[in-house]
Amino acid sequence: DGVDLNLGCPQRRARTAHYGSYLTDPCDWALCCEIVRAAVVATTIPITVKIRLQQTTAETLEFAEMLARAGASVLTLHARRRGREDRRRDGAADLTAVAAIVARFREVGLDETCAVLSNGNVRCAADVKINLAKTQAAGLMVAEQLLRDPALFARVDHKMERLAGAPKWHCGGAVLALRYALTCERAATGSALFGGGGSGGGGGALRQRCRLDDGSRPPDRNRRGKRATVKDAERDEFERYSVWWTNHEVVLQHIGQMLGPTDGRVEAQIKRVGTVKAALKILREWHRTEAGRSSES
Repeated sequence: DGVDLNLGCPQRRARTAHYGSYLTDPCDWALCCEIVRAAVVATTIPITVKIRLQQTTAETLEFAEMLARAGASVLTLHARRRGREDRRRDGAADLTAVAAIVARFREVGLDETCAVLSNGNVRCAADVKINLAKTQAAGLMVAEQLLRDPALFARVDHKMERLAGAPKWHCGGAVLALRYALTCERAATGSALFGGGGSGGGGGALRQRCRLDDGSRPPDRNRRGKRATVKDAERDEFERYSVWWTNHEVVLQHIGQMLGPTDGRVEAQIKRVGTVKAALKILREWHRTEAGRSSES
């Protein structure tokens, strides 16, 4: 549906290969705009761009305007500076910078051709409303909080003008958790977790990416980090950088977030298991029990 030019990556490999946030120094701005213009000419689908804060707000505004005039359909600002390669976050996001881009685009008429999205500081559903109110952005891009809570947007008050409404698949509680777990099962078919280990179909790469069980691969020392925080004057603590989870830990975290206040028994059972397979078995048994009760009534 579209192609996004990610000019936000702060990792060491991005610096080595000269991409991501390391392609956004002023000496490379013209090159970035050439990339956007070439992509716009080459395709009919939208070309979008994500950037981070530059050294000053004035530079951030100038760079954003250049990209919009080059043909970007959406400009997302991750309102943090690049920081260091070993610390992906550099304090709380500066939402005033997003608001400044929104105001500049309206002033020069770019808001008709390039929407502005805000990225940063969303830790819960309430933060969605706070962010949009502060920035007046057309929408939000959210990363790590969606890893913790993939139903985040379903928890927002969807009477807000800039949100289209709850996702069609949202049904809440254990039903949503079961559907999510079944989706993971389909994605990981043939992996060590779900059995089968089948051959053919070119599924090797997919199985490698989707492996969800504990101990399915040796621990990677680069995939874990201690949690550090920085204080913000207006808000509570914000993470400087986050803990990396293995795939199965992420999925179990998702399932836990989806379970509602009436799913206490199911949640307690899932907390005692360590694999997605076991959690899926519990959810299936719950579903059979609930279906049986419905048929009896």
